[in-house]
Amino acid sequence: MLVDALFFICLLLLAFPLVGGHFAQSRGRSFWLWFCVCTCLPVVGYFILIALPNLANPLEKELQKLRIKNKLLGINPEADETNKKVEDFSQR
Repeated sequence: MLVDALFFICLLLLAFPLVGGHFAQSRGRSFWLWFCVCTCLPVVGYFILIALPNLANPLEKELQKLRIKNKLLGINPEADETNKKVEDFSQR
C-alpha cells in the first residue's frame, strides 16, 4: 500500500514538468530545458513560458524583427559603441 502511494505521488510530481515540457516544445522551445525548469519551479515555469514569444509561430519571428528594428524591445544595437566610448572616457 505504501509503495502504491509513493508511486502515485511520483507520477503526480512528474506530471507538472511533463506538461510544461510539452507546452514548451509546442511553442518552439527545448523540451528538456523546460522540463528541468518546471521540475524546480512548476508554477513559475508556466508563467515564464506564457510570457515568452511563441517561436513555433512564423509571424512571431517577423514581429520580433520589427520590434528590434523599431527599438520597441529596449534593445539598443548601438549600446556596444556607447559602452566603449564610456570605457575610453573613464580610462583617461
